[in-house]
Amino acid sequence: MKIKTVLINHFDSFIWNIKNWLEKGDFEVDIISYSELNQTFYKNFDFIKNYQLILLSPGPKSPIDYPLTLKIVDKYSGIIPIFGICLGMQLLLYKHGVLVKPITPPYHGKKTDINIIGGDFFKNISQCSIARYHSLGTSIIPDCYSISAKTDDNIIMAIEDKKNRVMAVQFHPESFLTEKSDIMRDNLYEWVMK
Repeated sequence: MKIKTVLINHFDSFIWNIKNWLEKGDFEVDIISYSELNQTFYKNFDFIKNYQLILLSPGPKSPIDYPLTLKIVDKYSGIIPIFGICLGMQLLLYKHGVLVKPITPPYHGKKTDINIIGGDFFKNISQCSIARYHSLGTSIIPDCYSISAKTDDNIIMAIEDKKNRVMAVQFHPESFLTEKSDIMRDNLYEWVMK
């Protein structure tokens, strides 16, 4: 069975790579541009009820620049599973008052080993390298989240909120630089189907 997924596009160039990565597995993906969320059809976000997964894409700028996405998270958190990538994770943290800050140096197309702590996204993965494309990050999280992975310098790379069915990664699982991305995608599928 394919998981019907709505991918909220925050003007990111990796959007088609993410769609392709998901559709190599058992996901059916519809892309909705952030700019479309103001249109009448999308205005109250009821169209999202037809999906089994909300995916928040990467993108430029910071979480404060995407208030409509924060409204979607408010409306559907705990109702429909939500998965965030890069900016998507930052949006989820920002919703709980965590301000992501510039990191030095920025990581654009850099491969990094991560320390896997646990979580559904990393089931059957004990160690791997991932692709980073970000200049913002954090080393703190709100109490509702647990840390699933982080870097050696304590930048959080993955979080999970089991109660509200929210999960996110700071890195790009769809990138060719990320190891074991097929396993990650399969784990995402299992997590949604729980």
